[in-house]
Amino acid sequence: DGGGRTMKKAAATLPATLRDVATAANVSVATVSRALNLPDMLAPETLERVRTAIAETGYVPTMISAGVATNRSRLVAVMLAQGPLQVFEATLRALTARLNEHGYQAMLALLPADERDHALAFSQLLSRRPESLACIGVPPAVIPPSIRDLALPLVQLWELPQHRLDMVVGINHQDIGASLGRLVLQKGWRRPLVVQFAGTHSFDRRSALTRCLVEVGRPEPMLSATFAPPGGVADGRRALA
Repeated sequence: DGGGRTMKKAAATLPATLRDVATAANVSVATVSRALNLPDMLAPETLERVRTAIAETGYVPTMISAGVATNRSRLVAVMLAQGPLQVFEATLRALTARLNEHGYQAMLALLPADERDHALAFSQLLSRRPESLACIGVPPAVIPPSIRDLALPLVQLWELPQHRLDMVVGINHQDIGASLGRLVLQKGWRRPLVVQFAGTHSFDRRSALTRCLVEVGRPEPMLSATFAPPGGVADGRRALA
């Protein structure tokens, strides 16, 4: 009947439990607990199975007692992309200042360089039960779809994804690259040189720059170096040298 369908739907949307992860990974509940709290105790293969199960089930560990969890945490989780932190400094300062004005505290985390650790990083951040999540410069594909099931307000910054997950305050990196291309043509520069970080944003900007030049018969810009984040001013100096 209608009531039965409603109960089944509610059950289907319940958050994953520790036992769900254990079943998916074919390990004990104690092993999952060790993977979360004492990962060095597990064999690499076992740890990888548990982390894969966490990603697949969308499990978020509960580190707050049930009584405390009923209160508001006044926390906003912020996941930062890999990259020079000074690039995000102005955004972070403005974000934390406005949150503080309204009695909220920002809780920062840096997205791991190894993509195999992304799901676990989000789980650990969200285990603190924040009231909202902000992702700064994090590629949309990296954000676990299971976050939607948590009904948690999400703001994506420094991105303009084609299919947004919730709220977006972003930058169109293709437009940036095209603007650079028009500047090169306007200035009459003949041999543009590109130095870039390895990442989606850099490649988006460079591809748009290249397209702008090729469309008018110019050669593709030379690529001096591609280096991995986090990087910094010193890396830029060495690449240009």
